Amino acid sequence: MSAARERHAEQGISLLEVLVAIVVLGIALGSLGTLTFATARESVGVSQASHQAAALTREAGRLAVVPFDSLPMEAGCRKIDVSPFPHERCIAIDEATLTLRRVTLIIIPASPHNGPDTTTIERTRPRAGNPFNRWAVSP
Repeated sequence: MSAARERHAEQGISLLEVLVAIVVLGIALGSLGTLTFATARESVGVSQASHQAAALTREAGRLAVVPFDSLPMEAGCRKIDVSPFPHERCIAIDEATLTLRRVTLIIIPASPHNGPDTTTIERTRPRAGNPFNRWAVSP
C-alpha cells in the first residue's frame, strides 16, 4: 500500500510548486522589465544627443556662409519646435576687431535629457576683391 501511495503522490504537480514557479517567473520578468526600461531611457538620451550635435553642426555650417556684414542680424534667440528635436537656438556676436567677429552658438534642447551645447566660430572679413575675377573675360 505504501508503494501505491508514493506513485499517487508523484503523479502531478502540487499547488505549492505552481505558486513557487509563478513567483520565480514574476521576479525574472520584473528584472527584465526594469532592464528594458533603463535601456529605453538611455536610448532616448543618446538619440537626443545625436540630434543636438546635428543641430549644432547644421547651424555652425549655416553661420559659416552668412556674409560677414550680415552676421549681426543673426544675433538673438529663436525657439524651434520642429520634431524630432525641439530646441532653442541662441546666437551672440562679439566684434573683437573691425575684421574679426566671434560668433557664439548655443543649442538648448527642450527635453531635460541633455544640457545646452555651445560652440564658438571666428569669422574674418574677406579681403577686397575676388582672386578668381582676374581670369574673367570682360566684354
